[in-house]
Amino acid sequence: MPYVMIALLLAGLAGGWFGRGHWDEGEIANIKLDIQKEKTAALAEAAATKAMAEKIAANVDTRLSNLRITNRTINNEVRHETEKVVYGNPDCDLPASGVVLINQSIREANRASGYVPSEVPPGATPSANKGGKGNDGRPVPPR
Repeated sequence: MPYVMIALLLAGLAGGWFGRGHWDEGEIANIKLDIQKEKTAALAEAAATKAMAEKIAANVDTRLSNLRITNRTINNEVRHETEKVVYGNPDCDLPASGVVLINQSIREANRASGYVPSEVPPGATPSANKGGKGNDGRPVPPR
């Protein structure tokens, strides 16, 4: 009888060992299958990404071919207006020839800029220019 028990024990161990081997092989097969599915999914995603990139590149090429270059020249002009002309130090007396030259330069600059001065300076009255002298008492140059 002890031989029968030993035989049964050995048969049980052999069967368990054999079954475990089949179980492990099944697990390995499942793991290999999962890895294969992940590889296939990654390849499909890479193919979709490449197709989308090619579509975007084609769209960019189309837009670039329709792009037209337009050159524009923008001219900004600066306009200077002088309200009151001051000839340096008010205590300094300019000779009449200096006043004539300065006023001539101002008139030329005004003509070049398109500014047309009025006949009577702002704030002056026509009667203040009597006797050929301006508001400050200096001679008025001929126009």
